[in-house]
Amino acid sequence: MGKTIYTLTMLVALHCSALAAEPDDNTMPTQSERGRLIVSHFHSTLSGKLKGAMKEGGPISAIEVCNKEAQKIAQSLSEQNQVTVKRITDRVRNPADAPDAIDLNVLKEFSDQLTSNANAPLEKLHNGNGVTRYYKGIVIQPPCLVCHGENIAPSIERTLNQYYPSDQARGYKLGELRGAFVVHF
Repeated sequence: MGKTIYTLTMLVALHCSALAAEPDDNTMPTQSERGRLIVSHFHSTLSGKLKGAMKEGGPISAIEVCNKEAQKIAQSLSEQNQVTVKRITDRVRNPADAPDAIDLNVLKEFSDQLTSNANAPLEKLHNGNGVTRYYKGIVIQPPCLVCHGENIAPSIERTLNQYYPSDQARGYKLGELRGAFVVHF
């Protein structure tokens, strides 16, 4: 939280000093830059909490943290930045992460990009219907496989079933698209 506020404060300060020097200089962060900052904060905050939970109590604790904290982090960042922040996926674990038609198109595009280039940046700015959306893809990494992979331990499956009875977010392979962060401006 403090990191995002500090970063945005610094960007505003830089912008104000640039305006004083050259009134026509447009150095305000772009929506892509703002989106990147917000997503970076979301990702680092959630990852930190998940890593801490894994250290303290293993995957079961991480599932509990993800269930309780991910939406809170998104809501907090949404309020702080006066945007809507969320994660989306076409294989939903949490119904709050369900994509709309535009999201599905972007997820398909990201998946196609990954198929042709495993190092694709998976980043997009979409404008439509008076709303701008910044997307950043989420790719399955080794730690993700514990709860999202093909071979999930029975105790983890039981916990996933408890928290997410309609879970579709299993069976992933390393390097596959898991979903995306999205910021609605």
